[in-house]
Amino acid sequence: MSVDKSTSVNVKETLPKEVRDEMLYPNKKSIPLDKLGFNGGDFPDCTPEYVPLKRAKVIKKYDSYIVLGGDAPNGPGSGYSSFGARCSSIDMVVGRLSANVEASTNPNSYCVDNYDLDAARIHISQRTDVDENFALKDGSIGNAKARSAIGMKADGIRIIGREGIKLVTSQHGEPNSQGGKNSSGYGIELIAKNDDSDLQPIPKGDNLVKHLELVQDHIKNIYEMLEVLSTASSTFATTLAAHTHISAAGPVSPSIELTPAAINLSRNMIKDGVLTALTKRLEAEIDELNGLYDISLRSINSELNKTN
Repeated sequence: MSVDKSTSVNVKETLPKEVRDEMLYPNKKSIPLDKLGFNGGDFPDCTPEYVPLKRAKVIKKYDSYIVLGGDAPNGPGSGYSSFGARCSSIDMVVGRLSANVEASTNPNSYCVDNYDLDAARIHISQRTDVDENFALKDGSIGNAKARSAIGMKADGIRIIGREGIKLVTSQHGEPNSQGGKNSSGYGIELIAKNDDSDLQPIPKGDNLVKHLELVQDHIKNIYEMLEVLSTASSTFATTLAAHTHISAAGPVSPSIELTPAAINLSRNMIKDGVLTALTKRLEAEIDELNGLYDISLRSINSELNKTN
């Protein structure tokens, strides 16, 4: 076994009680290595005794199960099977009670399905309360009651499609598993950390681009107006600085106080008004190209993934 794999395994999971006893009392008859699970050999079955429904058919090998039965998320007496309802199910489980190492390696104990502690599960049911079974938040879609469902739970789940993956919900009016019809269309919700307290809609990228284009146009118009106003103010200040007028005594020199102020205003209008407005308008154009269109890595729209 490689170092990374061996260090990630709890020793209690690899050494059942009888094996640990053998190591503590070596004078007993030794157990061959191929009976200890090494290199994929046989492994002493130290799992707890599973208690199925009477109607169930259990296919078991060590700690791997396929149970053909009915809806009983907490064992006999729970779920829709306790009412005699039509609720056939297929439950594929590995590692019962795995999250509790002591319980999962005690062959003298009994266990039922445990959606929290079992290592990994794919559950297919004709009728069940899937959100309640897996303790899922309602979100906007709500909590499914007495509906057919497929639930999957494990430490890590990966769905790989070589030619694409589609997550599709049915249209309004399509029949459901109970003979009714969908009264409204349901969406797709991504709820990280099982926390629906701040669930928000996913924007439509094309619509968002159109809206941001309008915003960018408004921003560029504002900068253009600033540029025009700054140019006009600069021209006015320059003209004012050189202004003379005729008095009864003849031409009057420009005002000593007004001329320097007007020249300073003209200079500032060129520097802080016209040039800044031109720079900002150029930056707005570049931001629009980078953010709204596919020519840049900063584009807000994914090249591949879409939503409606």
